[in-house]
Amino acid sequence: MTETPVQVQRAAPVTSRLALAGPLFVAFVVVSALTRLGLAAFNADTSLFEPLRLGPAVLLGLGYDVAVALWWCLPLVLLGWWWPAARARSALGIVALVLTAALIGGLVFVSVAEFVFWNEFASRFNFIAVDYLLYTREVIGNIRESYNLPLIFGGLAIASAVVYWLCWRTGYPRRWAEAAAHEPFKSRLAAGGVWFAGILAVG
Repeated sequence: MTETPVQVQRAAPVTSRLALAGPLFVAFVVVSALTRLGLAAFNADTSLFEPLRLGPAVLLGLGYDVAVALWWCLPLVLLGWWWPAARARSALGIVALVLTAALIGGLVFVSVAEFVFWNEFASRFNFIAVDYLLYTREVIGNIRESYNLPLIFGGLAIASAVVYWLCWRTGYPRRWAEAAAHEPFKSRLAAGGVWFAGILAVG
């Protein structure tokens, strides 16, 4: 028996537009955790990996990463929340994929910058990092003298391109956009409210 379009639509899984923020949220927490462990190893202090020191640091770091990840994914949440349903199919998938690639590229960039900063000051980003923003010309000059910037940015560009290609090859953004194209605004509002409640809960 041939299924009618209505039956097919009912059989199709209902996917929230905000679901696309889930993989980015997980990616942020994973990359941040790996960065934290990498910096500990980069410090060449084996005592940092003692269970009584590593355990609390990992748990506290996880809580911090979850809080920051909620803010980091906010652009995707707002995109899915407010994007008009009439333009939701192909355009939403393309915009979401580009935005996701940009956010992942920024995440990778910050992670690499953490190692550069640690190598200079044996610390994660602190008030000195603010000076990096205030005295951009002097800081960039010092960085150019110490590091091969073309190689670093080239690697970042390649990594971002690979992530973009992998995301596109999975077909997930397209399937997600098609499934969530006609999600009712009330449903989007409820999902967005949960996300914002999470942000308010963690500060």
